[in-house]
Amino acid sequence: MVKIKKIKILRNFDSRGQEVIKIGICDQNDHWFFSCPGSGKSKGKKEVISKDFQEIDFDLISKLEGKAFSSLNDLEDELFALDGSPDKSKIGGNIFLALSLSFARAFAWSEGLELWEVLKHEYKLDFPQKLPLIFSNVINGGAHVENNLDIQEYMVVLKYKGPETVRELVNFYRSLGDFLREKYSIRILPIGDESGYALDFENNLLPLVYMKNVKDKFSYDFEFALDCAANYFYHHDGHYFFETQKLNSLELTQVYLSYKEKIPELNFIEDPFQEEDFEGFKELKVTQKFKIIGDDLTVTNPQITKDILEKNLIDGIIIKANQVGSLRETFETIKLAKEKNLLVIISHRSGETEDPFLIHIAKACGADALKIGVPIKERVSKFNELVRIYGEF
Repeated sequence: MVKIKKIKILRNFDSRGQEVIKIGICDQNDHWFFSCPGSGKSKGKKEVISKDFQEIDFDLISKLEGKAFSSLNDLEDELFALDGSPDKSKIGGNIFLALSLSFARAFAWSEGLELWEVLKHEYKLDFPQKLPLIFSNVINGGAHVENNLDIQEYMVVLKYKGPETVRELVNFYRSLGDFLREKYSIRILPIGDESGYALDFENNLLPLVYMKNVKDKFSYDFEFALDCAANYFYHHDGHYFFETQKLNSLELTQVYLSYKEKIPELNFIEDPFQEEDFEGFKELKVTQKFKIIGDDLTVTNPQITKDILEKNLIDGIIIKANQVGSLRETFETIKLAKEKNLLVIISHRSGETEDPFLIHIAKACGADALKIGVPIKERVSKFNELVRIYGEF
């Protein structure tokens, strides 16, 4: 049992310098527990409403003060009742999630458990534990930077095997940086929202070519992935504007297939089409050339995910708790994906904080993969928690 004695709502800043909300809960023993989820720039249309500080209904949230809850589910029942909207527009999805996480941390402390252990027990997650793949974004484009790349993220993918995996990623990132500095004769490389390199390229394929050059030179055992975030270059007339060309979904499919032919390591492709272009997803999936990952398509929403799974459009799913705003719905979505044997990828946001809660979500559900950027700057907290929670091997 945890009693919420007092709630603090604080202004914090994410890795982009954008304001985010940090929530603190004080329990009956006067211990404080804080949570501060990040924020995204590239968002699906069906994500829940987030609240800025000046929009918060402080009177509504203060109704939790003085109340005791025997479980995280009990707290979320109360939050759902207080909000009562389909998109969490009264409380705000970011506030809802931060309250849930802070309470979960308080409950974990009271029981002498890790956060992931509370989540695993609370949501009855009996999936086998595994070492996750790591998706690491090394070149940025799209909405995350001001360069000429249409594709948002160019990632390397490798199996987590302990601290040496983190060191391997750092070494690759630095080697790629050295390659790009020499290639473009520049000393300081521009950096994107997720700390990937963000210079201009001749075309959208070239970053993959350069990544492969570095991979082959140093014999890295990596796969590659793209997050196309195709909403960004989709036009309302039903076409995609890609490298100044106007393409339909079939033509864009052929572009992706040509990439695969040139770069065999390219095995994963996220949001290759606009989130409502179901025919595009079907055209690419039937080729069986990629593991197709949904993000804007599913927005971690269990009902939307259920509908998409019935259409058989994807092989994997991105999980971002602040897309849906509640831990309960996050794990409902994970369970749906697991039942269909989809690849479950727990993901950060482009605007990150030092809160490493997503590592605990991954551990609790036996996630297949983590998408947490490059192990530098603010992303390091995720990697440090990864090493602590998953251990050394």
